[in-house]
Amino acid sequence: MICPDCQQNLDDVPVGGPCPQCGSSKRSAIVQGQTALVGVSAMAPTVSIGYSLTPGWAYQWRIIQRHLARLREQYQGIDTRGNVDVEETVHALFLSLFHLGDWLYQDSILSLAERTVRTWISRHQNSLGLCQDYANTWKHMVRNQPSARIAQLTRIESGPAGQRATIGYRPQGQPSLPLAEVDALDLAERSERDWRGFLRAQGVAIPP
Repeated sequence: MICPDCQQNLDDVPVGGPCPQCGSSKRSAIVQGQTALVGVSAMAPTVSIGYSLTPGWAYQWRIIQRHLARLREQYQGIDTRGNVDVEETVHALFLSLFHLGDWLYQDSILSLAERTVRTWISRHQNSLGLCQDYANTWKHMVRNQPSARIAQLTRIESGPAGQRATIGYRPQGQPSLPLAEVDALDLAERSERDWRGFLRAQGVAIPP
């Protein structure tokens, strides 16, 4: 049993316990098979992986890193699977970037006030604020407040060098207003950097 983030051996760490090296709550099991000659058939061995019911904020942070890494690959044309694959990556990434805020102030280990997290998001309207608008637009489909800002995936371009996604946004109450646009990867990179800035400002160690 190992930590998939830092490869620390976890054989002696109880299920649900954090990695003693990096603090991750994830674990991977490695099953080593040996060749044998037998005269009967047998079922292949299986491994059950247990998950903590309180994984902590770093779990959401690593989800962001995985989706962000995948979007970078898609922009470079690595393991291309079509526009639907890009669409799903964009949805998952921006929802995770927004939801990290909830995980930060609800993690009792950090002792961060909700107001502190929300204030940081409000100060970064063109990055984390857009992630919030994207998540709320995706969640509700229709936003009822005229002053609310809608943000959604508007275009995916595919070419020999890779794929690119565009996010469009505007106030809900101004349907005749042209959508402002931003590149999805650029927005995700800026949002991730702004979360890093918040963690550093609060003295929170960022997982490797």
